[in-house]
Amino acid sequence: MARAKRPGRGRRAVARGLQPARPDAGRITREAFPHVVSFFRGYLHEDFAQEHGSAIEARDAFLGDCPPGERRAFREEGPRLLRALSALSLPEARRVLTEVFGSAWSPASREEIEHLLVVPDDCT
Repeated sequence: MARAKRPGRGRRAVARGLQPARPDAGRITREAFPHVVSFFRGYLHEDFAQEHGSAIEARDAFLGDCPPGERRAFREEGPRLLRALSALSLPEARRVLTEVFGSAWSPASREEIEHLLVVPDDCT
């Protein structure tokens, strides 16, 4: 007997067998945001608070460490990711950041995500 498909469930896994809670989550992939993923994996690891103090300070350290082309790419990817995450609930957005992007940072609000991903002009 064939199983009936449940409406609203994505068929393609996002990463490592992760099934998105909503189809929109399946569109946010590591490949679409390589510079942001590099930041999340490399700077927002399990010791980021001890090492940098906050997610914003970790972002600023990342931007200070990378060459101008990568900074420019991060500034372009951040707002795109923010737009993609806006279609998700906050718990779903957290899940993308932690389980798909490999971050240990779990934002308390959408505003925290926005402050992290939208880099001010005067920042590094």
